[in-house]
Amino acid sequence: MKYSKYIVTGTAGFIGGFLSKNLKKTGAQVIDVDVVPRGQTNFKHLYPDELAHMISSSPLDFYNSILLHVGADSNANAKSLKELQTNNIDLTEQIVTRCNQIGIPVLFISSAAIYGNSKNGKIPFEKLSPYAESKFIGEQIVTRSGQDYGVGNLIFRLFNCYGEDEVNKGAMMSIPSRFVNDAINQKKIEIWDVCRSSKVQARDFIYVGDLAKLISNAISEMPFENQVRDAGSGTTLNFMEIAEVISNSLECQISKVPVPEHVNLDNYQLETKSNMDWLVDIKAKVDFSSFEKNIMSLIQRMT
Repeated sequence: MKYSKYIVTGTAGFIGGFLSKNLKKTGAQVIDVDVVPRGQTNFKHLYPDELAHMISSSPLDFYNSILLHVGADSNANAKSLKELQTNNIDLTEQIVTRCNQIGIPVLFISSAAIYGNSKNGKIPFEKLSPYAESKFIGEQIVTRSGQDYGVGNLIFRLFNCYGEDEVNKGAMMSIPSRFVNDAINQKKIEIWDVCRSSKVQARDFIYVGDLAKLISNAISEMPFENQVRDAGSGTTLNFMEIAEVISNSLECQISKVPVPEHVNLDNYQLETKSNMDWLVDIKAKVDFSSFEKNIMSLIQRMT
């Protein structure tokens, strides 16, 4: 293993929990960090302030460590930045700064929500949702901290991640997992009718296991130089195709429904696709698992 310790935040959640378990299977030493009260979880973890204290009091214990900062409030429907300030901004600054101060590099999981509806890969700053703004501020914190302390960090703008164990995400569940859940429990799949033209909704979906592969490749092959990279599959799937794959297996109805009133269509991403050319640049090959195989795995785990 390249690092002797892996600090993973958000391990009570979907992605952080998967990464932690995946690393432990390889024999890696993992420090789990989360803000969820311990009585609500079945695993041992540190709170962010406890991690900060450990780093300050025993910095030599963290020699050759890396921080995978996954933890965040993923509420894409937040109405104001204030709702996300503590978890997405304040804690990011506390944890990242403390790690960089003693030379620990950071891989920060940001979000492709930053791109909004942009079709040219540019960030539409005037239309950022509160969630996207909170992640962009997080990116600025990570970049500035790396520059201030002479540490190379890496930022992944994560596209739509899906996989097993998303049930507790509620409204923030990914589209594939939500469709499977609805097909099983309601015998129907409803697709929001958001199209302003003849186009269908299509997004870049990455399976959580493939995200783990990307992170592993980045850690082992890439020099961390305070750069920003997309993290997705590099392909798009439209929502109707996803629904049909699930319906063919679970025999449910598919229908279009009006968009819920709380959804701001100005920030709604109609189509997304990641730029994964950086994998070629570092001469890395990631064998992404097939979408059909992943859907079958979801169905088996959720039924």
